[in-house]
This record gives sequence, structure tokens and C-alpha cells, in this order.
Amino acid sequence: MRWSCRQYRALLPGYIERELSPKQRERVSRHLSTCAECYMAHTEQRQIARELAISLPRIGAARAGEQALRLEKIRAGVMHEMRQPKPPMRLYQARYSLVALILIVTLLMPWTMRGQAFSLPTPPQPEQIDPPGTPVVALPTADAATLTATLQANYAPQPGATEAP
Repeated sequence: MRWSCRQYRALLPGYIERELSPKQRERVSRHLSTCAECYMAHTEQRQIARELAISLPRIGAARAGEQALRLEKIRAGVMHEMRQPKPPMRLYQARYSLVALILIVTLLMPWTMRGQAFSLPTPPQPEQIDPPGTPVVALPTADAATLTATLQANYAPQPGATEAP
């Protein structure tokens, strides 16, 4: 059965603390010699374990028994966190990049629009055109005997005229 890098990385804290069986240690050691990513994780965890070993004895000034118990709880908590898989950084980077982009656009929008006047488009209005040659209707007046209609010129061609101006 072939193991994945995730399974080997779960064994790294035990490998660093020499808590694995000899067979498991040999298997992890062979994998670390062939996989550069797991080797980098191993060196990182080993460095953290060294820093904890140096720094933890300085924490607190209680009695020796209480201090050892407290330090063991801290060490167990840190080792438990080291065994947990880390969330993918790409997701965080994408979120922060999107927030930064929105912030930049929001801050630059008023500056770029400062010199421009914006108005909403209005629909075109139809023109009022009176067609030529429309007859004028004469309304009846008090003097019905002199009722005549005045007509507008209808621009009709005269007999013998051409269409060219």
C-alpha cells in the first residue's frame, strides 16, 4: 500500500520526537529523502520543536511539578496543532486580493469622476412637423355670408415645371 504525503506529514511530529516504531521511522525517513515538500515541512516542524524546547522552560515560575505539568499541556497542544493540516493559503490570498481590489476601486472612483459631468440618458423626443399643404379649416364667424377658407400653399408642382430646383 502506497502512502500519500498527507499521511507522512501526520507522522512527522512522532518522527521528530522519536515516538514511532523503527519500521515507521524507516518508512518516513525514506520518504523524506525523496520528497522535497515533506522534507521542508519536516525541517520547519523540527525548528519549531527546538524553539519550543528552548522557550517553554522560561514560561511561568511555579513549582517544578506544576510547571512540568503545565509545560506538558502546552507542548501537547502545540504538537496537536502541528498535526492538523494547514488551510490552503491560496484561498486566503484570493480573498485578501479581492478585498484590496474593491478597496482601491472604491477609493479611486470619486477621484476619477471629479472632472466629468454625468447625466442619465434621455430618450429622444419626436419632432413636431406640420406637413406642407395641410388645409386650414376656417371656423364659422358671426358673419356667415363672408365665410371663405384660406388655404396654405401645398407646394404642388405647376404644370410644365420640373422637379430639379
